[in-house]
Amino acid sequence: GVPEGTGLVIREVPLEDVESGACRAVLETARRIHEEGRDVCLLSVGVMLSSCLEAAERLAAGGISTQVVSLYSIKPIDTALLEQVFDRCAAVLTVEEHSRIGGAGGAIAEWLSDGPPRRARFGRVGTQDHFMHETAHTDYARQHHGLDVDGIVATARRTLGQTAAAAQ
Repeated sequence: GVPEGTGLVIREVPLEDVESGACRAVLETARRIHEEGRDVCLLSVGVMLSSCLEAAERLAAGGISTQVVSLYSIKPIDTALLEQVFDRCAAVLTVEEHSRIGGAGGAIAEWLSDGPPRRARFGRVGTQDHFMHETAHTDYARQHHGLDVDGIVATARRTLGQTAAAAQ
């Protein structure tokens, strides 16, 4: 579940407000879900938020301070947010139940390549560019692609340059 005091706010917003852009303030305050860390920032896309929050707890238990941000829009991409997290944290990861090519991770890689050097190392958690040729439950498919909590934690440590043995 979502930890208390995370700032996650769920509100019903009238469709007219969404269409007019009046709900932007709600999105601005709700996008930073778990803001503590300076070591790793997990940019959660879509349904991956609960897995990112659980991974953040595990990383924190291992001494890695972690921030979780709900990246609610890929287009247009929030460049102010990206500048902030890439200059603040040692590692930034996108976590998406989508291909690593053409999704949020790809868009951020393009943004990084066009701009000045940043402090953070960048990693992507997403599906590989191939078909999964078997039928499976969502949990199995996520584990297969490294999209489960263990995979997110391992990718975060790898992006930071830590080995699993050093983290224990």
